[in-house]
Amino acid sequence: MLRFGTDGVRGVALTELTEQYVADLGYAAATVLSLNHVVIGRDTRESGLVLQTALARGFAAGGATVELLGVTPTPAIAFAAAQRGCAGAAVTASHNSYADNGVKIFGIGGIKLTDDQEQLIEATMAAITPQSSAVPVGAITESIAAINDYRNSIEGLVPSRAFADIRIVVSCRHGPC
Repeated sequence: MLRFGTDGVRGVALTELTEQYVADLGYAAATVLSLNHVVIGRDTRESGLVLQTALARGFAAGGATVELLGVTPTPAIAFAAAQRGCAGAAVTASHNSYADNGVKIFGIGGIKLTDDQEQLIEATMAAITPQSSAVPVGAITESIAAINDYRNSIEGLVPSRAFADIRIVVSCRHGPC
Protein backbone atom coordinates (compact mmCIF):
# COMPACT_ATOMS: atom_id res chain seq x y z
CA MET A 1 0.00 0.00 0.00
CA LEU A 2 1.25 3.48 -0.84
CA ARG A 3 1.81 5.78 2.12
CA PHE A 4 1.74 9.53 2.66
CA GLY A 5 5.04 11.22 1.92
CA THR A 6 6.08 14.83 2.35
CA ASP A 7 3.15 16.12 0.32
CA GLY A 8 0.50 13.48 -0.26
CA VAL A 9 0.60 10.06 -1.88
CA ARG A 10 2.44 9.49 -5.17
CA GLY A 11 3.12 6.53 -7.41
CA VAL A 12 2.95 5.20 -10.93
CA ALA A 13 -0.47 6.20 -12.24
CA LEU A 14 -3.01 3.40 -12.69
CA THR A 15 -0.41 0.79 -11.64
CA GLU A 16 0.51 1.67 -8.04
CA LEU A 17 -1.91 4.57 -7.74
CA THR A 18 -4.99 2.69 -8.96
CA GLU A 19 -8.56 3.95 -9.30
CA GLN A 20 -9.59 1.72 -6.38
CA TYR A 21 -6.75 2.97 -4.18
CA VAL A 22 -7.67 6.60 -4.90
CA ALA A 23 -11.39 5.95 -4.29
CA ASP A 24 -10.51 4.29 -0.97
CA LEU A 25 -8.26 7.24 -0.09
CA GLY A 26 -11.13 9.68 -0.68
CA TYR A 27 -13.52 7.54 1.35
CA ALA A 28 -11.06 7.19 4.24
CA ALA A 29 -10.27 10.92 4.24
CA ALA A 30 -13.96 11.86 4.22
CA THR A 31 -14.58 9.47 7.11
CA VAL A 32 -11.56 10.38 9.26
CA LEU A 33 -11.87 14.14 8.71
CA SER A 34 -15.72 14.15 8.90
CA LEU A 35 -15.91 16.03 5.62
CA ASN A 36 -19.11 17.66 4.38
CA HIS A 37 -17.63 19.44 1.33
CA VAL A 38 -14.43 19.05 -0.65
CA VAL A 39 -13.02 20.77 -3.76
CA ILE A 40 -10.86 18.72 -6.14
CA GLY A 41 -8.56 19.99 -8.87
CA ARG A 42 -6.04 18.21 -11.08
CA ASP A 43 -3.07 18.77 -13.35
CA THR A 44 -2.90 17.87 -17.05
CA ARG A 45 -1.55 14.32 -16.83
CA GLU A 46 -3.46 11.77 -18.91
CA SER A 47 -4.39 9.84 -15.75
CA GLY A 48 -5.71 12.96 -14.01
CA LEU A 49 -9.34 12.79 -15.08
CA VAL A 50 -9.66 9.08 -14.25
CA LEU A 51 -8.08 9.55 -10.82
CA GLN A 52 -10.06 12.73 -10.11
CA THR A 53 -13.27 10.82 -10.86
CA ALA A 54 -12.25 7.95 -8.56
CA LEU A 55 -11.28 10.38 -5.79
CA ALA A 56 -14.59 12.23 -6.13
CA ARG A 57 -16.48 8.93 -5.96
CA GLY A 58 -14.62 8.01 -2.75
CA PHE A 59 -15.23 11.38 -1.07
CA ALA A 60 -18.91 11.20 -2.06
CA ALA A 61 -19.19 7.62 -0.73
CA GLY A 62 -17.87 9.02 2.55
CA GLY A 63 -20.74 11.52 2.58
CA ALA A 64 -19.02 14.65 1.27
CA THR A 65 -20.40 16.95 -1.39
CA VAL A 66 -17.70 17.22 -4.07
CA GLU A 67 -16.96 20.25 -6.25
CA LEU A 68 -14.74 19.43 -9.25
CA LEU A 69 -12.54 22.34 -10.33
CA GLY A 70 -10.94 20.69 -13.37
CA VAL A 71 -7.36 21.60 -14.33
CA THR A 72 -6.31 23.91 -11.51
CA PRO A 73 -3.01 24.92 -9.89
CA THR A 74 -2.50 23.40 -6.44
CA PRO A 75 -2.41 26.80 -4.67
CA ALA A 76 -5.80 27.64 -6.23
CA ILE A 77 -7.26 24.46 -4.73
CA ALA A 78 -6.02 25.41 -1.25
CA PHE A 79 -7.37 28.94 -1.83
CA ALA A 80 -10.79 27.57 -2.85
CA ALA A 81 -10.88 25.31 0.23
CA ALA A 82 -10.02 28.28 2.46
CA GLN A 83 -12.64 30.51 0.81
CA ARG A 84 -15.35 27.83 1.11
CA GLY A 85 -14.33 26.60 4.58
CA CYS A 86 -13.97 23.05 3.30
CA ALA A 87 -11.31 20.45 2.50
CA GLY A 88 -9.48 20.19 -0.81
CA ALA A 89 -7.55 17.70 -2.88
CA ALA A 90 -5.13 17.98 -5.78
CA VAL A 91 -4.59 15.13 -8.22
CA THR A 92 -1.00 15.90 -9.20
CA ALA A 93 2.52 14.55 -8.94
CA SER A 94 3.99 18.03 -9.39
CA HIS A 95 7.51 17.76 -10.78
CA ASN A 96 7.55 13.92 -10.80
CA SER A 97 7.67 11.90 -14.01
CA TYR A 98 4.69 12.11 -16.37
CA ALA A 99 3.93 8.42 -15.71
CA ASP A 100 3.40 9.20 -12.03
CA ASN A 101 0.47 10.86 -10.36
CA GLY A 102 -0.53 11.60 -6.81
CA VAL A 103 -3.11 12.96 -4.42
CA LYS A 104 -2.53 15.80 -2.00
CA ILE A 105 -5.30 16.34 0.54
CA PHE A 106 -5.87 19.64 2.32
CA GLY A 107 -7.75 19.78 5.60
CA ILE A 108 -10.73 22.04 6.21
CA GLY A 109 -9.75 25.59 5.33
CA GLY A 110 -7.08 24.48 2.84
CA ILE A 111 -4.46 23.62 5.46
CA LYS A 112 -1.89 20.83 5.37
CA LEU A 113 -2.91 17.62 7.11
CA THR A 114 -1.09 16.70 10.31
CA ASP A 115 0.98 13.51 10.51
CA ASP A 116 -1.64 12.10 12.90
CA GLN A 117 -4.44 12.74 10.40
CA GLU A 118 -2.45 11.06 7.61
CA GLN A 119 -1.77 8.03 9.84
CA LEU A 120 -5.48 7.75 10.71
CA ILE A 121 -6.40 7.89 7.01
CA GLU A 122 -3.85 5.14 6.25
CA ALA A 123 -5.17 2.98 9.10
CA THR A 124 -8.76 3.49 7.92
CA MET A 125 -7.78 2.55 4.36
CA ALA A 126 -6.24 -0.70 5.60
CA ALA A 127 -9.54 -1.62 7.28
CA ILE A 128 -12.09 -0.76 4.57
CA THR A 129 -13.47 -3.01 1.87
CA PRO A 130 -13.60 -1.96 -1.80
CA GLN A 131 -17.40 -1.80 -1.58
CA SER A 132 -17.17 1.01 1.01
CA SER A 133 -15.99 3.54 -1.56
CA ALA A 134 -18.16 2.29 -4.41
CA VAL A 135 -21.48 4.05 -3.84
CA PRO A 136 -21.59 7.86 -3.79
CA VAL A 137 -23.78 9.37 -1.07
CA GLY A 138 -22.79 13.03 -1.46
CA ALA A 139 -23.35 15.04 -4.65
CA ILE A 140 -20.64 15.64 -7.25
CA THR A 141 -20.74 18.92 -9.21
CA GLU A 142 -18.39 20.89 -11.47
CA SER A 143 -17.38 24.53 -10.92
CA ILE A 144 -15.07 27.00 -12.63
CA ALA A 145 -15.81 29.82 -10.20
CA ALA A 146 -12.92 28.83 -7.90
CA ILE A 147 -10.23 29.44 -10.52
CA ASN A 148 -11.77 32.81 -11.38
CA ASP A 149 -11.84 33.78 -7.69
CA TYR A 150 -8.18 32.74 -7.33
CA ARG A 151 -7.12 34.68 -10.44
CA ASN A 152 -8.98 37.80 -9.26
CA SER A 153 -7.36 37.53 -5.83
CA ILE A 154 -3.85 37.25 -7.29
CA GLU A 155 -4.49 40.11 -9.73
CA GLY A 156 -5.69 42.27 -6.83
CA LEU A 157 -2.36 41.82 -5.03
CA VAL A 158 -0.32 43.40 -7.81
CA PRO A 159 -0.48 47.06 -8.83
CA SER A 160 -1.29 47.77 -12.47
CA ARG A 161 1.76 47.56 -14.76
CA ALA A 162 3.97 46.29 -11.91
CA PHE A 163 5.55 43.74 -14.26
CA ALA A 164 5.77 45.94 -17.35
CA ASP A 165 9.57 45.67 -17.63
CA ILE A 166 10.00 42.16 -16.25
CA ARG A 167 10.34 38.89 -18.16
CA ILE A 168 8.53 35.88 -16.76
CA VAL A 169 9.58 32.27 -17.35
CA VAL A 170 6.84 29.64 -17.42
CA SER A 171 7.40 25.93 -16.79
CA CYS A 172 5.07 23.89 -19.00
CA ARG A 173 6.38 20.53 -17.86
CA HIS A 174 3.39 18.66 -16.40
CA GLY A 175 0.58 21.05 -15.63
CA PRO A 176 -0.45 24.03 -13.58
CA CYS A 177 1.58 23.14 -10.44
